[in-house]
Amino acid sequence: MTQDSNQLGIVVKLETESGRRDEVLDALCNLFGETSRHANFLEARVFKGLEPDVIMLVELWAETAESFKVRASTSDYFAAFEAEAGLAIRSREVILMDGDAVWSRMP
Repeated sequence: MTQDSNQLGIVVKLETESGRRDEVLDALCNLFGETSRHANFLEARVFKGLEPDVIMLVELWAETAESFKVRASTSDYFAAFEAEAGLAIRSREVILMDGDAVWSRMP
């Protein structure tokens, strides 16, 4: 992936095991409580899908995809999230994007 901006956008779709979405949401709140303190963290939103076992994450970071991958693979708080919620997640899809939106509207 070539990244032209100084921002990294991340969209993650999680599908949880049946009835375990709240467990994963609690673990995500713990994870973002830690990651939001990181100097490169810009924003994150967590959404419940209309399907009962789906969660969507939208994140924005001031770093490259490579530096984010290194930090995610070596940090204690990502490891804690996996220990807490990993078995409750049936599948995950991660999309990394150039963090500069092509179009945006905020109220």
